[in-house]
Amino acid sequence: GQGSRFPGQDGALYRTARVFRDTFDEASALVGPVGGRPLLDWALDPAADPAAQAATEVAQPLLVASGVALARQLRTWGVEPDAVAGHSVGEITAACVSGVLTLREAVRFAAERGRLMGAFTEPGAMIA
Repeated sequence: GQGSRFPGQDGALYRTARVFRDTFDEASALVGPVGGRPLLDWALDPAADPAAQAATEVAQPLLVASGVALARQLRTWGVEPDAVAGHSVGEITAACVSGVLTLREAVRFAAERGRLMGAFTEPGAMIA
């Protein structure tokens, strides 16, 4: 879910897995800055503020980029899904992994969704 990340969690895989790294680099370039920083900085900085990283406008494109990058890397290792599914922002990742959305569409959609949810919700409110 959206609160499931911790600062720097993508670092080891980014350093060692070429397809993961290439996909994350592409996603970061496609989405541009979120929360005042490049997406890649949020993914790799172990000192990133966890509360800032959990902000919806940061967390959503970060989760999608990480999930798609991991799925692409797993495919290069011979792991092919029989089906994909997601909940909430995970639906965007699932749509990209299944080929319904391009990486560009997925990370931009997640970034805009996160921005809107962060900008238009009051405490206790919900936006769909």
